[in-house]
Amino acid sequence: MKLKSRKKQITTVNDPFSFYTITADLIPDDLKDYSELLIEWWPVRKQKGGVCSTKVANRLFDTLRSFPSQDRKEALEKAITGGWKDVFPLKKGYKPEEPKNNHPQARVFTARGGFES
Repeated sequence: MKLKSRKKQITTVNDPFSFYTITADLIPDDLKDYSELLIEWWPVRKQKGGVCSTKVANRLFDTLRSFPSQDRKEALEKAITGGWKDVFPLKKGYKPEEPKNNHPQARVFTARGGFES
């Protein structure tokens, strides 16, 4: 059986997000404040091998919308400096309050005051 030669299909790129650079008019109106950061980050994402398409861009925009407005800029800045393919929520530093030590052996003996807690 003979194999038929396969013709390479030439596909035209109609997706504006598939390029290394994006323009400010592609960014939704509610995220225009962060357009410079998004434009700067998009080539980093593409260079790292992230899929760049309209579907992925919409998912990223939805992810950014889920962040509190004060965290969006910092999340994009961290994605740029870290060379990340995705935008991640900020981790809030949580330092629990130190428990009060009421144990009897926790007292300190001083010559002036005796046992003090």
